[in-house]
Amino acid sequence: MSGFAGCFHFEDSKSKADCQYLGRLGHSIEHRGEAGQADWISESGSVGVAFRDAAAQRAGNANQPAFSSDGSLVVVFDGTIYNAHDIKQELLASGNADFSGEPTQYDIVAQALRVWGIEALTRFRGVFAIAFWDEREKALWLIRDRVGAKHLYFRKTENKIVFANELKAILADPECPIEIEEEALYHYMTFQASPAPLTFLKSISKLQSSSWLRVDTSGNVKSGRYWDVFDDLNPRVNVSHKDLSESLIAKLRDSVKAASHADTPVGVLLSGGVDSSVNAKLLSEESDQPVKSFTAGYAGDYDPTGEMNRKGASYANEIDYARMMAERSHITYCEKMLTMDEVIEGLPKMIWHLDEPVADPGAVPLFFLGQLAHHEGVAAFQSGEGADGLFLGTAGAQKLRKLQHLDGMPIPRAFKALGLSAMQSMGKSDTFAYERLRRTVNNEAVFWSGGETFTHEQKLRILSPRLREQFKGFSSWEAVRDIRTRFEDRAWEKSPLAWMTYVDLNLRFPDWLLMRIEKMAMASGVEARFPFLDHHFIQFMMSIPEVDKVGDGTLKYLFKMGARGLIPDDIIDRPKQGLGLPVHEWFFDKLGDVARESLKNFCAQTDLYDLSAVEALAQRREADHAHNTRQYYALMNVALWWDGVQENSALLRAA
Repeated sequence: MSGFAGCFHFEDSKSKADCQYLGRLGHSIEHRGEAGQADWISESGSVGVAFRDAAAQRAGNANQPAFSSDGSLVVVFDGTIYNAHDIKQELLASGNADFSGEPTQYDIVAQALRVWGIEALTRFRGVFAIAFWDEREKALWLIRDRVGAKHLYFRKTENKIVFANELKAILADPECPIEIEEEALYHYMTFQASPAPLTFLKSISKLQSSSWLRVDTSGNVKSGRYWDVFDDLNPRVNVSHKDLSESLIAKLRDSVKAASHADTPVGVLLSGGVDSSVNAKLLSEESDQPVKSFTAGYAGDYDPTGEMNRKGASYANEIDYARMMAERSHITYCEKMLTMDEVIEGLPKMIWHLDEPVADPGAVPLFFLGQLAHHEGVAAFQSGEGADGLFLGTAGAQKLRKLQHLDGMPIPRAFKALGLSAMQSMGKSDTFAYERLRRTVNNEAVFWSGGETFTHEQKLRILSPRLREQFKGFSSWEAVRDIRTRFEDRAWEKSPLAWMTYVDLNLRFPDWLLMRIEKMAMASGVEARFPFLDHHFIQFMMSIPEVDKVGDGTLKYLFKMGARGLIPDDIIDRPKQGLGLPVHEWFFDKLGDVARESLKNFCAQTDLYDLSAVEALAQRREADHAHNTRQYYALMNVALWWDGVQENSALLRAA
């Protein structure tokens, strides 16, 4: 787990890499580790990299960059290859390894890329972002792991490409313009994050998950995908539910074991839900020493069954379930109780570390959990992230699956169009029911993401008159269209549930869920790992027919069947709740003041939101329910992010 940034000047460029420039880039990512620092510049001066490292996890304690045995490849790397030992043995057995002493995982990665080229990626198991310079081909390669747990940003101009595993490092370049990408903002309002390759800054892109990018000395760019979940997948048809559930737990146990790879103890996030509880239990069984678990709650009493909740309010604490699970599994329990004041104080720092806005209050407790883990001496923790998308884990997803099924029925398009017109006449064109019917009329998938915030009509109402006109004939289907095409081309079963999981794997997971937790953990130099999103486990889940995954209709049917006897039944059978905070109530207090002031300033500085529409949303939020609160929180995040970008980029460039 480390930070890296660098530049590659093309053959016609009059500039070269220099230590002062690399130092500025490296300074921006020092929170990723100060144990190891190194800058490297090629002999020609065309390529340079800055590296910062948290160091604790690897044998040898060697700094990067790493070099292949013949010196032709120079590699910088963020993440962990869980099967590095197996790859080393394969290299040694083939006679293609020439390691001096005990190699680090970085040395192994460098040699694997030297021997097998880009095909080496098919052997890697883990989470990683990689940049490497090939001196033989005079080419730079950028690579992102299969599910997008790690991130990789770049800015290409006529003369050079700048790259980093955090966007803020590219902002440290004085030549980088600071201008909001309006299409990213538009999609963010649907997906809660900007979908790759877009970022919130017009001149910066991010690499998509499962992808590589190659740039040569002329500045020519090639890109490709090296993995898809349907590659080499063997459908598990006509298998009993008992056998499937037992195999599921066995596969997950293997993923947990693989993700526990480290020279120091690995902790676990424990929310008190079934996903994190099973994760914690399996990790404790794999560990030869007590596992530390980390839980976040909030101070104060917000009644989740009271009148406020019927208006869309409260978020119930889960700490009692987390404590119970820790006690019964002999896991060391560590908790953080959050107050509104410390959340407000920390918001600017959190949003800055996210690199881009994420319209999800769940990022807030993750930031404090990263600090808690670091304080407890844990350099990596496992999370249950991704389980809901694989197991059909929420009532909302179940409802959307049924709607997707209905969309496949032979209902004449004309009838659907009549229904659309009827809803328009009743003034319901800004509802999600209208939005989903509109998609069926346009022959689009009903399900786009497991966490949509605004409908198309709601977005147009919030956006400024200029953007309203600009995006009038546009749709966030543009961010989904290519994913749908790949699904239709590759899926062995084109069921609604298979589609829902596939689009989340390609959009929601890498661009939202994994971004929030990876960035919030690494703000404290802690690495997050995701056993449920290990590619072997994902492929196992995608090999199961929909009818078997759904079973008797119980959410997470097969998973809960396998979890019986592993964790307490009262955790398995309790209602689903995600990680969050009582934001609704806090908006009636000091957080509301922060939101109003930041949004007022943002609207005055930019021509992106309609202030009157934003204020109207605030009034509806106060009179209505939690969905309007989530929308308001999403808008506030953009405003706070923009303040941070302007202030912090100036500081980085002055460093």
